[in-house]
Amino acid sequence: MKIRSIILLATAAYLLTLLVRIPADLVIANIDTAPLKIDNPGGTVWSGEVQSVSLGPNRLENVEWTVDFLPLLEGRVGARVEFNVLCGSGQASVARAFNGEIFVSDGELSIDAAGLESVLPASLVQLGGQMQLVIEQAHFTPLQPQFIRGDLTWRKAVLKSPVQADLGVVTLTVIPNSDGHSAQLENEGGVLRMSGKLDVDRRGGYRADIRLKPQANAPAELESALKLLGRKGSDGNYRLRKNGRLRDFL
Repeated sequence: MKIRSIILLATAAYLLTLLVRIPADLVIANIDTAPLKIDNPGGTVWSGEVQSVSLGPNRLENVEWTVDFLPLLEGRVGARVEFNVLCGSGQASVARAFNGEIFVSDGELSIDAAGLESVLPASLVQLGGQMQLVIEQAHFTPLQPQFIRGDLTWRKAVLKSPVQADLGVVTLTVIPNSDGHSAQLENEGGVLRMSGKLDVDRRGGYRADIRLKPQANAPAELESALKLLGRKGSDGNYRLRKNGRLRDFL
């Protein structure tokens, strides 16, 4: 290696070391983070934390990060992030490109299902059990998601209200397709068999086709609630088909 290359490499390493040692609160105070609201930053650019990060009603707490230099090879700024949300905890590798696109990988979130009640559109719904969301890869533009691959597992799933029902283990697997994404729903155990598919296109439109089949040990009030969805088929399934726009729920 030429002497000039060694000097340039040493200089770049020195400047990078200075950069990552800059206090995080100094950097955040001098940049426009809108629409994000960031409270009480601490640590350094290299390894820091903030008390909370808010976007409208959505809020992450106790956010900590460590810079990851590998995304720089693809023109992105990245970090390994840990946080608390909805009385649970999560972590993920997050990178942002200079055009505003966000890339997420190796993400995992674990929460108590009851924590979702505050964000569900129907305030009368009460849930029980533990949920684990795993995101293998995801790509978001400033306007909408482009690519998501992951799955949600709901263990000891319980619907407490408006009716009570043990749902066993519920899984939702999300994969990309040519026009957007497909989510496959199924469960094992419990008093209600669940199966079906949800397709979401790139414009935010969705089509749901879900089958719900009460088991022999299902409570009578569950059967009564299902009758409100429609007539039971010859195979014992209540079929729920619906389409619309996701933004109506957000």
